[in-house]
Amino acid sequence: MRRAIASEPVAEVSAGWFTWFRVTRPALIWAGAFAVVVLAVGLYLRTGQSGSVVPVASLELTAMRGDVQSVGMARETDLTLSDAPVEAGLRAEVVDATGGTVWGSAPLADAGRVKITKELAQGSYFVRLYDGGGKLLHEYGFRVSSGTR
Repeated sequence: MRRAIASEPVAEVSAGWFTWFRVTRPALIWAGAFAVVVLAVGLYLRTGQSGSVVPVASLELTAMRGDVQSVGMARETDLTLSDAPVEAGLRAEVVDATGGTVWGSAPLADAGRVKITKELAQGSYFVRLYDGGGKLLHEYGFRVSSGTR
């Protein structure tokens, strides 16, 4: 049997896929490692460069003079307005310390809840609550600090 097998002409093996896989295996490993690094960097950038900016901050405000409450920097801020009037069509806006409008809302579904959908920089802000005709009803102050609450 050995002589018969040895005397048979050896058919050339098509080296196509085998050679390609053997040659490119290191390239595939490097490509996979590169993809993992790109994914990690993308997730880091997506979640924010700084650990001090949280996704959502919450604060309860009252339209009284006195101490101004502080909240940490966040991508969104949920406010509960404890003494907001119960009316349809109320609108809220956020102004900075100079009175410049920073953010405005559509008519609020719940006058006692305001979701500021903008990251606010460090500083002092006021939430102004207007009725449907544009009359100022209440003003609430708060401060955004660089650290978390």
